[in-house]
Amino acid sequence: MIRLLIIAFLATALAAQPPRVQTGDEAIAADARSYARDQGVSHEEAIRRLRIQSEMGGLIGQLRRTHKARLAGIAIEHQPVYRVRVLLTGTKPVASQEHKLGGSRLPVVFETGAKATIDELVNAMTANTDALERIYPTLAGLGTDERTGEIVLDVYAPDAKDAEAAKAKLPEVRKLLGVPVRIEITNAYPTLM
Repeated sequence: MIRLLIIAFLATALAAQPPRVQTGDEAIAADARSYARDQGVSHEEAIRRLRIQSEMGGLIGQLRRTHKARLAGIAIEHQPVYRVRVLLTGTKPVASQEHKLGGSRLPVVFETGAKATIDELVNAMTANTDALERIYPTLAGLGTDERTGEIVLDVYAPDAKDAEAAKAKLPEVRKLLGVPVRIEITNAYPTLM
C-alpha cells in the first residue's frame, strides 16, 4: 500500500511540473537539420541562417516603414544567396545594405520597377473582392505575392476548358484592378471541415 502511495505521489508531482521548453538554440539546431536538407546547405550554414531569421523581425519592420511610399514587397531569398530582397516602385535606385543579425551579416538588396505598392495591391484587392467573385464564381483564394508585386487569384478549374475560360478573363480583371495580377489555376477547391 505504501508503495502505491509513493508511486501516486511521484506521478502527481511529475504531472505538476511544467513541461520542459526548448531553448532558442535547441530549437534552431533541431530545425537546422530539415532546413539544411531542404536548401542543400551544410548544417552549420543552416544554423547561421536560422539565427539570422530569428532576429529578422525588427529589420523587416524597419524596411517596411522606411520604404513605405514605394514598397511593393519584401522577400527572404534562400538561393542562390541567403538575403532579403526589397521590391520598390519607380526607378530611383537604393544602395544595397548589410545588417548584423544572429552574429552574422545579412545582405539586403533593392530592386526597382514594380508597378504598384503593396498598399495599392491590397486596396485594389479589397475594393474589388465582390466583383472578382462575380467574374470568378470558383475563386478559391486571393492574396498578394510580395516577391513579384502582384495580386494572385487562385481559381478552381477542374479541367483544361475551365482553365482556358478563367485565363481568358484576365484582361478584364487587369482593367478592373488597375494593378499587376496573375491567375493560378487549382484543381482543388477549398472546403470547410
